[in-house]
Amino acid sequence: MKQKISYEVVQVELSEDLKTSYNLEDAQVVKIQIINGLYIVFYKFKKEATLVKNWDNLNSVVAAELSSTFENDYERWNLYSFYLCESSVKPSVKYKIEHDKYSSRKIVLGKFDSNLDGDSISSLISKYITNDDLVIKDVEDVDVSYSSESIVYGLIESEKTSNKNEIESLHFKLLLMLREKSNVGEVSNED
Repeated sequence: MKQKISYEVVQVELSEDLKTSYNLEDAQVVKIQIINGLYIVFYKFKKEATLVKNWDNLNSVVAAELSSTFENDYERWNLYSFYLCESSVKPSVKYKIEHDKYSSRKIVLGKFDSNLDGDSISSLISKYITNDDLVIKDVEDVDVSYSSESIVYGLIESEKTSNKNEIESLHFKLLLMLREKSNVGEVSNED
């Protein structure tokens, strides 16, 4: 059985203010402990029109409010925003929001009729951020041998050097070989 994502609900007062001020069905800010901590904001809208009208302002307000709570650059560069809408969302709206680069990485989902409870939040984090819902069934051994006809590859393969003097010697040999090959090419071009 898959383990649920563990998260902490933070900024409850901010979430309540957002719901009231922007006519949201729900809003929650959570923090998960991945590496140095990661903040995720969930906004739930009833209609696409409300989403279109408010997403940009919400983005700015939350960025300003949360920036003072970030403890490190990792948190600052890893803020996620989920814009969830009960109605469908046009592809052009989804594209515009998700490709806006200001303050957070944005995910827009239409026809989202679940409540923002522990299960749905964990599921969204798992599917869109941590990807721990991926199942790898068969792992196949793959031969990664490589060969090339190039002078550089041939010289490196034949020498198998490891210390500095050997590498410098190899570099010198390579330069001589390339110079020699270049001179041969010049002679043949004159014919």
